Amino acid sequence: MALHLAKPYRDIGYFRSAKAALRRLHRAGVCHNDLAKEQNWLRAAMAAPMSRTFSSRSAFGRAGRLFRIAAYEDLRHLLKHKAQLSPDALTPKERQILSRKSLAPASRLATGKKV
Repeated sequence: MALHLAKPYRDIGYFRSAKAALRRLHRAGVCHNDLAKEQNWLRAAMAAPMSRTFSSRSAFGRAGRLFRIAAYEDLRHLLKHKAQLSPDALTPKERQILSRKSLAPASRLATGKKV
């Protein structure tokens, strides 16, 4: 079931598992690039997080600057969902990540144009 339908309110375990899954994805050198949409996060029957629609994903041979920016944005989008559904569970470090956008999204919002 998609996250916007499942709504795992205050389910700390879901977000802990989602963060671990995202970490495994990034260790494999892959960034999803479209996790801002709740429809791209799924909740399986056993409450495990899953993702779908990898059409906008990027695969990197090495963890260069572009990879780190994309991975940071993946994490920031997950934390936005966590802030909406389990705001009490956010750590101070996660709040700091949410407060800082990387250059690409920040410039797009400032100019109103796609980068």
